[in-house]
Amino acid sequence: FPAAAGLGLLAVLGIPRTAIYSTMISNFARDTEIRRSVEAVNRHLGASGQLQVVLETDYNDAFKEPENLALIEELQGWLAGLPDVTGSTSLVDYVKLIHRGFRGHDPAEHRIPESRRLVSQLLFFGSSDDVAGFVNSQYRIANIRVRTTALDSADLGALVRSIEARLAQLPARVDGRVAGNL
Repeated sequence: FPAAAGLGLLAVLGIPRTAIYSTMISNFARDTEIRRSVEAVNRHLGASGQLQVVLETDYNDAFKEPENLALIEELQGWLAGLPDVTGSTSLVDYVKLIHRGFRGHDPAEHRIPESRRLVSQLLFFGSSDDVAGFVNSQYRIANIRVRTTALDSADLGALVRSIEARLAQLPARVDGRVAGNL
């Protein structure tokens, strides 16, 4: 009985030091097809992992407002500076691309238009089914798709905590959260 009690005490004392860690893809040997495929996607396509940053407001057409689109653009710029982030895509990317297309493909016009009216017109004429993946039909909820090489739970957890800390600094008119299957 004393040995069992001592073992039990050691187990209880070890609980705070227990770390949950999933290595996911690194569980596979380097020469397996799945490991080589994931590494090839990371190397050639930017990342095999994806998570979503969801931004939400309480009024319709919020993400037709240049001010809110600029907020998304700024957030994407910040995300680009994170070590495990290889890129992101949002409604802003489509709006800027459509705007440039309607302006004779002038590189200087690859920007967010200055008026809500012009954003609305561009989205009406140039929108596609692809845009629906980045904003809901009321333009109240917007999505940023973030490509990441962080696949292990420790790296991914650190990335999510960093993004959540940045989202906590958003203006009161916009709420943000991290989502996705990773």
